[in-house]
Amino acid sequence: MANVRNVSVERIRALEAENEELRCKLAALEDADERLQQQKNLLQTIVDHLPLMVNVASKGQIEIVNRAWERTLGWSAEDLAAEDTESLIEALYPDPRERERVHSFIRDGKAEWTDFSTRTRCGQTIETTWTNIHLEDGRWVGIGQDITERKRAEQMLRASAHRGITAARHSGGCASHFPRRIQG
Repeated sequence: MANVRNVSVERIRALEAENEELRCKLAALEDADERLQQQKNLLQTIVDHLPLMVNVASKGQIEIVNRAWERTLGWSAEDLAAEDTESLIEALYPDPRERERVHSFIRDGKAEWTDFSTRTRCGQTIETTWTNIHLEDGRWVGIGQDITERKRAEQMLRASAHRGITAARHSGGCASHFPRRIQG
């Protein structure tokens, strides 16, 4: 009888030690989970406040978009839950040639900036530039920017330069025909 009691006491102590070890492992997992959640929240805050459009997609679905993406293009994350990637790409790029450029760009995943004419949900065409990063799990990250104003400013600058060159040619190339302010 005493022998059975000693075995029981030893078994209880072994189980208590195992329980303590499991409690320590559980506490470590809970700490790791909390740190992971904090990192996720930090990353989400950064992505949501970037002045760039960001989306994460797989072959069939846009999984994540940030606030700039929603604001610029007009679709919310909730809207996209019911929309497959191909129908969204058709809406954003109604021109078949531009859409094929987009497909090639996504397939290639060269992480270079490429400009596209993009249609928003309300039908406005904007100029955008995108880079594309392929992830190991088969998904890709798109990072884009509305460059409509920059393109407009560049066009105005080119037109202004062209007018200046044309005026210089018509004046015989003589700078004295320009007001003193411009001559410097």
